[in-house]
Amino acid sequence: MPRKNNITIYEKIYQSAVEEFGMWEQIIADCGREFFLCEFVQEYLKDFRIKRDGSICRRPSFKQLTSCKNNRVERLWQEVNAQVGLPIKWAFTEMENNHTLDRHNLTHLFATSFVGCSVAKVLLQRWMDGWNNHTITGKGIPSQYTHHRGNYLLPAGVLPSAAHAAEIYRGSNGQLTDESTFGQDPLEGQPEKQNRRDQIFQNEIDTKLGGFNYIASYTVNHGYQPIQEAVTLYIQLGVSLLSS
Repeated sequence: MPRKNNITIYEKIYQSAVEEFGMWEQIIADCGREFFLCEFVQEYLKDFRIKRDGSICRRPSFKQLTSCKNNRVERLWQEVNAQVGLPIKWAFTEMENNHTLDRHNLTHLFATSFVGCSVAKVLLQRWMDGWNNHTITGKGIPSQYTHHRGNYLLPAGVLPSAAHAAEIYRGSNGQLTDESTFGQDPLEGQPEKQNRRDQIFQNEIDTKLGGFNYIASYTVNHGYQPIQEAVTLYIQLGVSLLSS
């Protein structure tokens, strides 16, 4: 997800979190538009926040704060950016400076998106696992704390899918942008060639570069050659199969 998208954020963050942990009494976000769908659904389902005594929670379902007032989350974002986003950015910037990557070439952008997101997924999961299992003074361990937090478990079928949530939101005169690819796949509309490219690429990544886990470890420690080789390989495979 190279761009901030309401539907993707809802599906990958809010929906998955509520499915695993239950619905929070209140969610807090900054004033960015990318959280509108999450906030909408949180408000839409607010009457499912039923307390143990049977009463419905009347606390506002969400709160918007400016970034400077949401310091706890902003500090976490800085850590995530340092451990995930910036190393990948520096690797691609180095490629651009060496003239092996052209940000105006849509095929190059598509390759950086695919490889970058694959590496980011590994790094982000590592960061999350570390954070969720470390001890916070006076709070305990986040992964244990969450299970005792008393979130509201929703009945089956109540939490809308991303597609259904978007439909409800648009039906309430809300506007959303559908997720789209970053750059352009040179093999778009040719599923057999796309599958062939991805199979060859994954095999090469696993056998020659140690897989995305290995690439991620090098990238976060400022070893950019593996991720750069992966991008170049993905570009070359797409161009080669296009002309075959």
